[in-house]
Amino acid sequence: MLASIGLVLPKQTADELNALSDMQAQPMLLPGVVLLQVSLGLLALSAWYWAKAAFSARFGADDSLETRPGMETADRAAFEAVPRIVFLGGVLLAAFLLWRGFSWVQALSVAVWGVPAYILIRWHAPVCTRALERRARLHRLRSTSNLRVWPLVAAGRVRALLILAPFGSRVSVPLLIAGILPFVWGAIEGYVRLWPSYPGLPAYAAQVFPGPSVALIGLALLIAPFSALIIAADGFRMETVILSRLTGFARPPVMTCLVVWTAAAPLLFSLHTVRTVEPSRQVVAAAARAPLDAFLADWIKACGQNQDAVLHPIVVAVSGGASRAGIWGAHVLAAVQAAAAGAPNAGVFAVSSVSGGSLGAAAYLAVMQAAPRRCGPGSDAVSTTLERLDTQRLGGDGLGPLLAGALLNDMPRALFAPAAAMVRAAFGQSPRGGDRAEALERAFEHLWRADLAADPNAAGVPGFSAPFLSLFYDDKRALRPGMPIWITNGTDVTSGGRVLTEPFGSLGDVAWPFRAATDAIGLLDADVPISTAINNSARFAYLEPAGELVSVVSAPRQMRGQTAQLIDGGYFDNEGLQTAYEMALWLQDQHPQGRSIEPIIVQATANADLALAAKDEVVRCPNAPVDIPTGITKGPKVLELLAPVLGLYNVRQAHTAVLLREVRDHYCDVRPRIRHFFHFYLFQGEAQDIPLNWLLSAASVGAIRAQLPLGEPGGVDDQGGNTIELAGLRAALYERPAKGETAEAR
Repeated sequence: MLASIGLVLPKQTADELNALSDMQAQPMLLPGVVLLQVSLGLLALSAWYWAKAAFSARFGADDSLETRPGMETADRAAFEAVPRIVFLGGVLLAAFLLWRGFSWVQALSVAVWGVPAYILIRWHAPVCTRALERRARLHRLRSTSNLRVWPLVAAGRVRALLILAPFGSRVSVPLLIAGILPFVWGAIEGYVRLWPSYPGLPAYAAQVFPGPSVALIGLALLIAPFSALIIAADGFRMETVILSRLTGFARPPVMTCLVVWTAAAPLLFSLHTVRTVEPSRQVVAAAARAPLDAFLADWIKACGQNQDAVLHPIVVAVSGGASRAGIWGAHVLAAVQAAAAGAPNAGVFAVSSVSGGSLGAAAYLAVMQAAPRRCGPGSDAVSTTLERLDTQRLGGDGLGPLLAGALLNDMPRALFAPAAAMVRAAFGQSPRGGDRAEALERAFEHLWRADLAADPNAAGVPGFSAPFLSLFYDDKRALRPGMPIWITNGTDVTSGGRVLTEPFGSLGDVAWPFRAATDAIGLLDADVPISTAINNSARFAYLEPAGELVSVVSAPRQMRGQTAQLIDGGYFDNEGLQTAYEMALWLQDQHPQGRSIEPIIVQATANADLALAAKDEVVRCPNAPVDIPTGITKGPKVLELLAPVLGLYNVRQAHTAVLLREVRDHYCDVRPRIRHFFHFYLFQGEAQDIPLNWLLSAASVGAIRAQLPLGEPGGVDDQGGNTIELAGLRAALYERPAKGETAEAR
């Protein structure tokens, strides 16, 4: 049921399957969609195998003479029928999934493994015999309410489970061990970093079984230890006599207890602390970061050498949207960089990103760090490098490691939290990472490393495992000339305000133009890896846990106590525009050496929720869309119970709509015929939807990039208006109207 809900219901499934069909997983070099079928088959077989074993061990036992008379002569048909139905459910899931993603021809390919497996189950699986039952000593395994006797009963029940499983203990014991080992290994690495470059079990598992396949394999393996645990606990009766009536649980509610404890453990222990950089790798201490004013002075020195021209620092806001926002954000930043190359006193000054948009921003900043020139003539080489890189693997598999981290790290980590707490308290340590959030961060690092390895011209571009502050400071702790500022936007659980990861200082009497916002690096008292800076804005609801911002200089503690918690920046502002707007307003108020600053705001939105025909609904200069006071968005009626929740959710989008209009009205007419607000919008694909996911197909990546052709404009069928926006940006940077731009459009 879990597999069916997770695979069939989401609309991202079709694109996932296309992505897997394009992917060859290492080291077997099989297409990902074949491995998906393998994982579905293993899940179906595992469910059948342990269901049959559990039926035989549980109902074959003479558990209660009062409630199970005549067990010796009972019909055992259910022992065979129900497990077979479970197996056939897995086969139907695989067939329906492939039909939905491809065609009935692909769905019929499930028969390649489904039919032989069913023949094995139907005609060659040994039936639970009386001889096996006598060997399993089922007559001695009645449940007990005596806690001292129960361990012996539990051990006997597990032994019976293994004996009565199909093909006997020679098969069941290795399968049980295979299910326990990853669980134990995940618990160990959830608390102990084995070696510095170790990527973690989820990363290795996702390389072999990409995308949702790794979660299916994890579920298949977990059935064995959970079956053994439930059979063992089933021998203990939690009943007592009250007023001459038997009251209480006939058996412990094992799965309910596990779910409740897994959910409650993070309240008691620090399980999801944000990762930091080791002190030996930190380029600059958190308290020694340069103020924002110093970054502006450095940018002017590198990019604003023409004393007679107005300064045009560009502030880019990149919205959230998982991998599609990463591809779109990197593509828009490449276009902006190319447009600004050679423009007088212009260049990208700051990037404000949210969620998936931070992935693309990180790629841009990493290439910028290695660039010989970051503004002025020759700086378009950055966009050329980025074009070669972001088309390949930024949309690759981040989903598999995330799902594997949830199963292989977070579950055992929560179960063994008390024991780990005592060990860490004895050694005075506090956990950092080791959860599914780190698994996703490691996936970002792997995807970017693969991108860099594919391009020999990308030498010197740092990986995402590098310290965040190393993007902006060199080995001598000096600012890198002309390097743009990068701000990732997270949200604080308690206050609902922004938590910013940024390279400039916030302590003392320094510029801090961001209202009701906090400094993540200041709270941590340490630098973070670039991949963690990305994820500080991308902790999506339920897929990832809230990150605890525990300072490295405070007393080590395992109990969480009063700790700031970080979630996805899209809760507050999914566009990243509020931070960009406040940065632009601050720039306007600065007059270094009497010079005038006219910032330009560029918004890159990756919602992919509007069709091209609705492009007039995108907020753009001079007055689009035209708001009608009597107009209101209509939709189907909702349940009264859900109306408050849906209303709160949609208010977030309404706040964004208001902010976009405020920025448009402020920056559309800075000076006559020159506008300083540009909005690049990712529309729905013409042939397919572009899904919200951490795994995209090559077709989706191509559809994203096709909506903003780079190079000189002209002759391009620009249905969405993005090419016109790029031409308008070039005109603003050179302070002349765009070619072909009408007065009304200006």
